Amino acid sequence: MINIVGRPTSAARAVARRVVYASIALAVLTQGAAAKSPEIMPVSQIRPGQTGYGLTVFYGYQVERFKVKVIDILYNFLPKQDLILMRIAHPRLVKAKVVGGMSGSPIFIDGKLVGALAYGWRFSAEPIAGITPIANMLDVLKRPLRKPGAIAAERWRRQQSSRALALLRADSKRRRDGWWRAALPFRGRQPHPSQDLIPATLPLSVAGFAPQALGELRQLFGPLGFEPVQGGGAGGALNAPRHFEPGGAIGIQMVRGDVSMSGTGTVTWVRDNQVLGFGHSAFNAGQIELPVVTSRINHTLASLGRSFKLSTPGEIIGALVQDRQAAIHADTSRRSPMIPMVLTLKSKRFNRTYRTQIARHELLTGSLTSVVVTSALSEAFADVDRATFSMNTAISLRGLAPIRVSEQHFSARGIRQAPAFVSRGLRALQAALGNPYRELQVDRIDIGIDVNYGEEVVLVEKVVASRQLVRPGEQVMLTVHYRSYGGSPFTQRYPLTIPESLADAVLRVHVGGGSSTTPIQAPPTDLKQYLRHIQTHFPGRSLVISLQKPAKSILYDGAVLDDLPDSVIDTLNRGSGTQIKKIFMTVDQHVHATQRVISGAAELRLHVKRKDS
Repeated sequence: MINIVGRPTSAARAVARRVVYASIALAVLTQGAAAKSPEIMPVSQIRPGQTGYGLTVFYGYQVERFKVKVIDILYNFLPKQDLILMRIAHPRLVKAKVVGGMSGSPIFIDGKLVGALAYGWRFSAEPIAGITPIANMLDVLKRPLRKPGAIAAERWRRQQSSRALALLRADSKRRRDGWWRAALPFRGRQPHPSQDLIPATLPLSVAGFAPQALGELRQLFGPLGFEPVQGGGAGGALNAPRHFEPGGAIGIQMVRGDVSMSGTGTVTWVRDNQVLGFGHSAFNAGQIELPVVTSRINHTLASLGRSFKLSTPGEIIGALVQDRQAAIHADTSRRSPMIPMVLTLKSKRFNRTYRTQIARHELLTGSLTSVVVTSALSEAFADVDRATFSMNTAISLRGLAPIRVSEQHFSARGIRQAPAFVSRGLRALQAALGNPYRELQVDRIDIGIDVNYGEEVVLVEKVVASRQLVRPGEQVMLTVHYRSYGGSPFTQRYPLTIPESLADAVLRVHVGGGSSTTPIQAPPTDLKQYLRHIQTHFPGRSLVISLQKPAKSILYDGAVLDDLPDSVIDTLNRGSGTQIKKIFMTVDQHVHATQRVISGAAELRLHVKRKDS
């Protein structure tokens, strides 16, 4: 008998010891069972007609079972990878079929892990899914991780640098359109909407974004297999678990804060800190570092096109480290830092501030920043009206002076999408991330946009010279004809001295606003010059007079080579893929400050005599 009052007897102490030892042993056994990976069933043991079950979350955090039955195996469906066809069954799947967000749901036969639900048909009338074998997914764990500085290929850096600088030089909106789209590779060719077996769509849960931004997000992430859907996220999921479990939801978070963006799938396999999921790639990007979160499933929505899960991301508890054909690989012992961004919008009667965190990645940061800005403007300044706006961008770089760009622009149809096309600050961010010299750490992004619906732009209509025939060193007077909306036309005269070096030539004189004119700059040779290059621009409240002379150029191997000697052109022209292209090269520029933003441009030609004529 145990004496419960007073000092315990020796017998009571012995019983207590046995209870404690049993509890410890049970805890150890339970912990060992939880940590032990499930037994694997290889494809060679799978036969048509076998039955089993899968795990996924249809609502909240509760992992549920659904039934599966093997139909057949598609051998070598992908390079070195088979695919198991299965029929799936659950009351929620009768109408929903294969659900976007189920990617990664672990599949078991006889208690052994077979693989992950990963593929389906759009518009399918049957709940048929393709299963990625677990052996292919486990192979992803064997891939060694490179050092962070070696993640980006040097060739890609050179291409991005050249592309970014070219965009900074672009003078027309048409050439700038779509610059912000991510350079991540597609998973492959665009599938037939109903006939092709494709990766199960990954719902891209977006919260705090204006509805108009969904179109841009579809252009940006649709080819990668993400389907943007409006869900929760800005406030974060309540009581989100702090660990991953097979069948539970896993999200890749790209934007966090007042607005949120997270792609959601399912966990397949967990051992210690290592997590596998999806059963297919997210971006097809190889080694990559992005935050991963647990997610709450708000609802599983059945749709005739493609059913999907609505979700809300929880806390960041790890980092995505591999994004491969057969699976994503996350590590909960790692963290992928995000970049704080503060966006301030204001006008005479309105002020709003957005505080967000953007995923830090060379291929995504610039595009995500642009989408966040245009979405905020769509909500704050939806007015389809003539407006000018000033935009100040500050990009803080670790160990270097910040990049600062101050610009002024005009839009005749509102500004809600204008920055995506004209902002030099946003393009400077992309250019800095893709620089060819070394990896830069962006610590913070601050963007301020001041909108003025009362200020009118001044339009350049034409330019007239006091004479067409001039000599080197002479001065000619240019008369620029302006017009403002609702105002009377007016003119302004500007003196122009012809440089001595431009004798015996036909000059093109280009007159335009500073925001649409590119400064003359020599190609950068080091990082310091490169960063100075991407920050150099003319103010929008200025008129720039550019002198341009004819120059022979060729289009060779996708690049324009300017002002080459005839001997070089003749040599290169013998090769294939070379096109002669006559262009004008800017040789001199004169900047005149103005009170209002200048829009439009005009041109004329001057004939310069030889010095001795």
